[in-house]
Amino acid sequence: MSGDASTNRPVSAAVYRRRRLVFFGALVAIVVVIVLIVVNLAGGSPTPAPSGSEAPAVSEEQDDAADAPDATPSAPVDPASTPCPGTSLQVAALTDADAYPDGAEPQLTLSVTNVSQTACLLDAGTDQQQFLITSGAEQIWLSTDCAGEPQEAETVIEPGQQISSSTPLSWNRTRSVEGDCEGGAAVSPGFYNLEVTIGGVTSPEARQFELR
Repeated sequence: MSGDASTNRPVSAAVYRRRRLVFFGALVAIVVVIVLIVVNLAGGSPTPAPSGSEAPAVSEEQDDAADAPDATPSAPVDPASTPCPGTSLQVAALTDADAYPDGAEPQLTLSVTNVSQTACLLDAGTDQQQFLITSGAEQIWLSTDCAGEPQEAETVIEPGQQISSSTPLSWNRTRSVEGDCEGGAAVSPGFYNLEVTIGGVTSPEARQFELR
């Protein structure tokens, strides 16, 4: 039989694979070229959508609220117009001696201390003061039994400040009754206790003294 025997030689597997790779490579290149052409015609790559983690835009109303000034702060409290609460005051009863000889009149005073951390207004007028003398459980003398014309005395008392009666109250060693604390019966020698009140606050301890 005539002819070249090499023309009918079967193709090896390696050559077949190389031909397939060349074919698929050419196909991929064609697809890439087509995609690039389409993208260029559409005006470029599309803008990616924002992710959900991005912060939303702040509206003008929100900006205005953020720039708005804080509410006007309240004016500081004026101690000259703030009455002292009872818990701020510590009251003490005082006498000018521990014992008095026959005929000597005890001089009664009081002191009040601001034990709080803030200043306040104290009404220390005579109508806010009371001096009570007792013997045991018996009431002997009460300053309000013979209270005269009330005298106003308002003062600002600072934290830790102590003020005292400017004029002592003299006790004539007699009993008092409502409306009269001068002409009552004279008391006997012995021990007596003084308790004072100012602005509704009473001294926690009575002051004991002796009449001889």
